[in-house]
Amino acid sequence: MGNPGDIHRPAPRRAVRGTTLIEVAIAASVMVIGLLGFMQVIAMSVGSSSANRQADLATQAAREVIEQIQAANFATLQTTYGVPPGGAVPGNAFDVPGLDPDPNDPDGRVGEILLPILVPAGGALQVREDLQRPELGLPRDLNGDGAIDGGDHSVDKRVLPVLVRLRWRGATGISRMEFRTLVAPY
Repeated sequence: MGNPGDIHRPAPRRAVRGTTLIEVAIAASVMVIGLLGFMQVIAMSVGSSSANRQADLATQAAREVIEQIQAANFATLQTTYGVPPGGAVPGNAFDVPGLDPDPNDPDGRVGEILLPILVPAGGALQVREDLQRPELGLPRDLNGDGAIDGGDHSVDKRVLPVLVRLRWRGATGISRMEFRTLVAPY
């Protein structure tokens, strides 16, 4: 109860405000964009995980092939791993379980083994020092005589460069790996 001279004023009204349809639409749009970004990150993570698994399979297969080559008879490496697969020899191509070959690969295999080999017309395999094969580090002295010549060094080679190459169709497209080593007799 106040003084008789006080004028009673009504309490100020607070504005009652609701959410407009535009505000709801903007909030929903921001949430959708955020969710799409999150889903893309998850999809990329799954693809990356698959690509890593495939790279691990390829690396393990290459290591196994290199170990087989190093354990093989050095004198006959070119006739064991320098020819197309078939018969009693492993050959120069191999499959990797879990990897699909590059669809454009001529032999339809994931892996291949490259050696410094030349097959002259109508002749036998030759291990050659004078081949222009930079991926194998050639030309190179393979028999240790200090010279690079055009002769066949199948019998007197002291070192043999080997390249193991893998190509497959993976989660991120066509993938490639190469492993180089030098093999020498024990």
